[in-house]
Amino acid sequence: MKDRNKKFVFIAAILLAIAFFSMTTLVLLEKTSAFDNFVYQLLPKSSNMTSVMKAVTFLGEGVSLLGIAVLLVLVLKDKIFAISIPFNLGVISLLNFLLKMIVRRDRPVGFRLIEETGFSFPSGHSASSMAFYGYLIYLIYKRCKNKTLKIVSIVSLSLLILSIGISRIYLGVHYASDVLGGFLLAGLYLIIYVNFIEKMFYIREKVKSEQSK
Repeated sequence: MKDRNKKFVFIAAILLAIAFFSMTTLVLLEKTSAFDNFVYQLLPKSSNMTSVMKAVTFLGEGVSLLGIAVLLVLVLKDKIFAISIPFNLGVISLLNFLLKMIVRRDRPVGFRLIEETGFSFPSGHSASSMAFYGYLIYLIYKRCKNKTLKIVSIVSLSLLILSIGISRIYLGVHYASDVLGGFLLAGLYLIIYVNFIEKMFYIREKVKSEQSK
C-alpha cells in the first residue's frame, strides 16, 4: 500500500512539474491572453463583491499568514511540527520571489481595484496560500481524530485557497495564468516539503524508539 502511495505521489509531482513549466513557457511566450481575458470576464463586479474579495485576499497576505503561523507555534504542543509551519511559509515565499525575478512579468494594468507592486508571475498570494493552508490541510488530515472536524476543516481551507486565487484575478492585480502558476508551483513544492517533513519525523521517532530500549 505504501509503495502504491509513493508511486501516486511521484506521478503527481511529475505532472505538476510539467504543468508548471508549460504554463511558465506560455507566459514567457505571451500566449495566455485569451485564457486570462476569458477567466477575468467570468467574474461579475459589484461593490459588495469587491468588499468580500478584499477581505478574502487579506487572508492570503504575508502578514496574515505569518500571524497565523506564529499563533500556531505558540499553541501547538509538538514544537518541531509547529516550527515546520513558519519554515514552510518562508521557503515558498523565497521560491516565489526568485521565480518572479526570473520571469519578470508586469502586472495587469487598467482594471486594478487595489494597488500592488512587484512582478506578476507566479502569484505570491496563490502560491503562499496553497503552500501554507495546504500544509495545514495535511496536518489536519494526519493528526485530527474528530472525523467531522477534519472534513469541515479540510473543505473550508480548500475553498479558502481557491477563493484567495480568485480574489487576485477579480481585484485586477494578477492574470488567471499567474494564479494557476502559483497553485501549480505550490502544489509541486508541497509534495516535496511534506515528503521531507515525513522523513524528518520518521527519523525522530526511530531515534526515540532506540533511546527507549
